[in-house]
Amino acid sequence: MTGVYVIIAGRTDDNGKPLALKEVDGESLLSHHVHTGQLAKLGGPICVLGPEGDVTKSAHVDFPVHFVASDSTELRDWVRTGLAAVPKDNVAFFTPVEHLPPRIDSLDQLIEALESLPESQVALRPLMRDKPGYPIILMPEAVSEILAQSSFTELEAWARQAQQEGRLAEIEVDDYNVLGDSIRP
Repeated sequence: MTGVYVIIAGRTDDNGKPLALKEVDGESLLSHHVHTGQLAKLGGPICVLGPEGDVTKSAHVDFPVHFVASDSTELRDWVRTGLAAVPKDNVAFFTPVEHLPPRIDSLDQLIEALESLPESQVALRPLMRDKPGYPIILMPEAVSEILAQSSFTELEAWARQAQQEGRLAEIEVDDYNVLGDSIRP
């Protein structure tokens, strides 16, 4: 089973600048995610861009990433756009670009947990001190089920039901990056 890294990069800061371009340690956040996906040997990465996406794309010319665009300004639409770009029968690792990517050892831990996931579970997410984090990992069945939802209300209902039915697995990792707490002014 192949994992594909999906980076949701449609958000902008208060000045309208894409968060994907924010620099941390001399590299854009998008660059950090792309390198992490490569080190973890995940497919893709797929980068979902919002209406201001041309700025992000032009700043990453010749970058090893597949850009997909969405005219929407809504996170739910960006998630659906990204998941629709994941090749059939692939596992989707999706995360917002504004979070620093998890450490490689954390991704390895998630991938190992994924390999022993019971068939009844269709999603896996990391926890750090009992707080849910990213990336959220969706099995191909979950990707298909999410794409079949026609509204955000239905998508929320699907997520609640999956959690109530025990179809969402969680694993504790020791990595603050999964919470997005690493980017501070």
